[in-house]
Amino acid sequence: MKEDADIGQQELSGEIKDEQCLDEQAQQETACQEVNELEQKQKEIDALNDRALRLQAEFNNFKKRTRMEMGELKTFVTADILRNFLPVMDSFKRALDADNAQDVESFKTGMEMIYRQLEKAVTDSGAEQIAALGEQFSPQLHEALMNGQNPDLPDGQIDMVFEEGYKIADKVIRHSKVRVVSNS
Repeated sequence: MKEDADIGQQELSGEIKDEQCLDEQAQQETACQEVNELEQKQKEIDALNDRALRLQAEFNNFKKRTRMEMGELKTFVTADILRNFLPVMDSFKRALDADNAQDVESFKTGMEMIYRQLEKAVTDSGAEQIAALGEQFSPQLHEALMNGQNPDLPDGQIDMVFEEGYKIADKVIRHSKVRVVSNS
């Protein structure tokens, strides 16, 4: 009987050892899987970090390129506008250099021609004059410098323009400076 007990204990001991081996194998497999998962996650993190760095670099390049293009555009637009005004400046120079101080009428005619030339340069630049005289006052287009009475016109109507206003498309460059009727 003792032998049977020893054999039973040995079998039990062998089964425990087998279970321990199986447990160790399972733990090793689990550890290997966890290590593999961690390595995979680290690769994903590295790939995302690399992508983020590349996107940041692309964005910085975009900002630099945009800044450069805006500078070039500003230069181009300024040159285009100046090209329209240079002939006007030349006309003023010719008028100042002319020895026609005695002939007031021809001087006035010359100034009117220069004014028309300047007007053309402004409209060629894309600007248009804001209608003001006789119009209803609009704070988006006009700047009221004063109020005045005019019984022939309704309240809020513009009866005098001190400085013309200009706009390009819907953007006001300068508001018209006006007097607004206020009969009350």
